[in-house]
Amino acid sequence: MQKIKERRLLSPLASHPGLRQIALMPDMVSKDQTYQNAMRNADKQEARTASDRVLQSVIFSIMADNMELFKQFNDNPAFKKWLSDMVFTTTYAPGKVIKLSESTPTQLLKVAEEANQYKTNGES
Repeated sequence: MQKIKERRLLSPLASHPGLRQIALMPDMVSKDQTYQNAMRNADKQEARTASDRVLQSVIFSIMADNMELFKQFNDNPAFKKWLSDMVFTTTYAPGKVIKLSESTPTQLLKVAEEANQYKTNGES
């Protein structure tokens, strides 16, 4: 049952060329000092705002390597929400600094909610 659920979560991105970059984003976000300070000293909403700001910065930094990922993040609100939720859910640890090891895409993407919840109008 668990493998079926994992496959369902991965299916929207399984063929996406930026899958590895997506899998590394939580680690990139979690290393940001502003985000670490927000987790230690602010409430969950402020930490989420800091996470989203850092994620935006990460997306801009990889734009040259993966324009499609950048385009999806900016043009597809469902994808942006899914990615933001996945990164925040993976990295949020109030009151402490976390260090993520390099995880496989499957391990990171399991924490996100089902991707079909974020489809745009007209997608099935």
